[in-house]
Amino acid sequence: KMEAAVVYHTTHDDPIDDAYRIMQADGHYLHWKDDALAVVEEGKIVKFVGVCRDITEKTLSESQLRERERLLTTISENFPRAYLSVIYPDLTVGYTNGQEFKLAGIDPEQFVGLHVRDVFGLYGEEVVEKVQAAYQKTFEGHPQVFEIQLGEEYQQFNTVPIEGEDGLVDRMLAVVRYMTDAKVREIKLQESEEKCSKAFREHPVPMEIFDVHSGQRVEVNESFIRLLGYSREQIQ
Repeated sequence: KMEAAVVYHTTHDDPIDDAYRIMQADGHYLHWKDDALAVVEEGKIVKFVGVCRDITEKTLSESQLRERERLLTTISENFPRAYLSVIYPDLTVGYTNGQEFKLAGIDPEQFVGLHVRDVFGLYGEEVVEKVQAAYQKTFEGHPQVFEIQLGEEYQQFNTVPIEGEDGLVDRMLAVVRYMTDAKVREIKLQESEEKCSKAFREHPVPMEIFDVHSGQRVEVNESFIRLLGYSREQIQ
């Protein structure tokens, strides 16, 4: 690469802006960058004036950053029934990705830069205020867990603050799980329990419920109370 660059610049006065690596005796590589301008006299290139900089640390840092970004993307894209979002203090989306985007054929990049209100505003002010309040508490250093309903979808948010090198919270991470199936089961179970409870209370046959471990009476229905003539507090 260096040979080709030397040959090229002997006949072209373009500024030199080349990066390359050199292997040391111990097998490790140094990353260098040349920046130079041609000095032309009487129409001929007589020399180049510039600097050679060691950019090894910068190159390795950028490489590690790309690897971390690749890893984060891989994790978020394969996180089942969920997505991850990085939020900035102004409540705009810095990054978001997840399996659900892929399944729905949605490009997550369209959300980057949007404010929370732009993302959730379609679902009403109550949802927006709930998300904003939780995010603000997260930026104050308090992780949050909460649920919201978006149309027929239920989502559970787990948020954690992220500190910068100065120790201040400059970002936060939100892990959002789709809870629709579990929530529907929970609602149906609750409705079933309410129906059973109502049937027990209003049944014409006197009935009581005992705790098999303690032997204590837990509940009685109205027919049982009317039969004995005691108050509920006296019976229980």
